[in-house]
Amino acid sequence: MDFIGPVTAIAGVLGALAGALGAYPAIAKYQEEKRARLREKIDEQLESERQEQPADLMPAQIVWATTASEQSFQYRKSKAVISIANFKGGVGKTTISAALAAYIGSVKGKKTLVIDFDYQGSLSLMFMRMLGRRDRTSTSTKLISRDAQSSTVRELATSLSGPAGSNACVSNCDLFTAFYPLDTHETTEMVNWSRDGGNDVRYRLRHLLDSRAFDEYDVVIIDCPPRFSTGTINALCASTHLIIPSIMDILSAEAVVYFCKQIEQLKSRIFPNLQLLGILPNMVYRAERFTQREDQIAERIDGEVRRILGGDQWVMREAALARSSVMGGDAGDAAPSVFSAAAIAAFARTGLAISKRLW
Repeated sequence: MDFIGPVTAIAGVLGALAGALGAYPAIAKYQEEKRARLREKIDEQLESERQEQPADLMPAQIVWATTASEQSFQYRKSKAVISIANFKGGVGKTTISAALAAYIGSVKGKKTLVIDFDYQGSLSLMFMRMLGRRDRTSTSTKLISRDAQSSTVRELATSLSGPAGSNACVSNCDLFTAFYPLDTHETTEMVNWSRDGGNDVRYRLRHLLDSRAFDEYDVVIIDCPPRFSTGTINALCASTHLIIPSIMDILSAEAVVYFCKQIEQLKSRIFPNLQLLGILPNMVYRAERFTQREDQIAERIDGEVRRILGGDQWVMREAALARSSVMGGDAGDAAPSVFSAAAIAAFARTGLAISKRLW
C-alpha cells in the first residue's frame, strides 16, 4: 500500500503549523513595535498642535469649586462607587450602566445600588419595563435633598430582582429612579445652597451612602447626564471610581479630553479621592481587535489624557464593546435585550476587565 504520499502531506501540514506557531512571537513583537511607533507619532503630533495658553477657570470650577470643600474621605464600610459619565451623549453611558449592574449583581453576586441621575430617565425606563411597570418616578431627587433622612430615603429604592418566578436576570440590585422633575429639583437645591450656605449640596449623596442605612451595598453604579448638574457633582464627590465610555471617533475623543480637563481641575478641590478607572471603548467594529482608525483614535486619546492626568494607558482595550453586541439598541426604547442571559454573557468580557481594575 502506498502510504508515503499521505504521510508526506501530513508532515508538510505539521511542518507548516509548527512554522506558523514559531512565527507567532515575531508577529506579536511586530504588532507591539507598530503600536509603539504609532504612539510616538501621535505624541509628536500632539506636541506640535499644543499651544501654550493660560489655564483659565472652566465654568464648572467657577460654579462648584469656589467655596471651601470637604477633602480626603473614606467610607466606613468599604464599597466601590462608580460614576459612568461623559460630556457627549450617545456613547452608551446608560446601556453600560445597566449591563454593568446586571453583571455585578447577577454574575459577581454583589449587592448593587443603581442611581439614575439623568432626568431623561432612560435607565429607569429600561429597568421598569423589565419589571413590567409603567410608572415614572424620580426617587433620586431625595438623594440630594437638604433634609433627607438616610433610613427614610433608603426605603425609596426599587428592587430589581422581580417577583418570584419571573424571568428578570438582574438580581441583588436596587434602583433610584429619575424623571423630568429631577431637573427642577437639582437647580433649586443648587441655588438655595449658593444663596444660603449650610448643608453642602455637593456631598449629600456621599453622606447618605456612608450611613448605616446603605451599609448593605457592596457596589454603587451611577448613570450621570452629559453635564455638570447637581446630580453629577454629587456622583463624582461620592465616587471612588470613574468610567468614561466613548466611541472611537474624533468628536468623541475631543469630548473625552475636555471632560478629563474639567475633572482634573476639580479633583483636588472637591473630589480628591476619585480615580479614573479608564476610558471604555464602545461600538467598535470588533471588540477583540480595533480597526486601524480606531487604533489611531485610541492612541490619540491615551496621548491627550496622559498629558492631563499622567499615567500610561487609559483606554480599556481589554473591555471594548462591539457595535454588533446583542446589547445593541436605543436606551430610549428600553433595550430589553440588555437584561437577557445572552447579553449578560456577552458583557462578561467587559465586566471581567472592569472587575480586575476594581478589585
